[in-house]
Amino acid sequence: MGRLLHHLYTLQGLEAADHPSNYRQTARLPTSCWTRSLPINQNCQMSQNPIFLPLRECSRSDWYVSPEDHRCPHDAWVEAVTISEPASGERHQDRELQIQIRLLGAYHDGIIEFTYRHVQNYSFEGSGITGHGDWLRDEVEERNGSIRHMVLLVNGKFQIEAQEVEYKWTTLPG
Repeated sequence: MGRLLHHLYTLQGLEAADHPSNYRQTARLPTSCWTRSLPINQNCQMSQNPIFLPLRECSRSDWYVSPEDHRCPHDAWVEAVTISEPASGERHQDRELQIQIRLLGAYHDGIIEFTYRHVQNYSFEGSGITGHGDWLRDEVEERNGSIRHMVLLVNGKFQIEAQEVEYKWTTLPG
């Protein structure tokens, strides 16, 4: 199907040849991201209550980069990508870009949602007739007060730069 959407700039530095088994070794997050944990669900117990965290915080947590943890996006499947323009003002003239990405967790027992608010730049590329495939890895960079999130999928990649990015985990019933 080729390139799905290409807007402003393309994702650089992530190669589809990266194998999922190299996920922890190839991710370019700072070393502190592998050792710092947040004080939530340390025993990897799934809470029935949704977990909301800024991406800046959760990307630095052990559970976020550990494929054994159900909340980790590695191997999750893309269910939906929504691009919207929330508006305010008397004539709805004040607009911003917002992107939401919804994933079915790798163990199919939860939903992961990333919400990007005040989006400044984004690009999506895809080459899969059968979908985007598994989430292989991602990188988070802070740039001039915003966050750049780069994601490699089996059949594509995307990059989003936004002022605010939120991670949400919701356990599925059952």
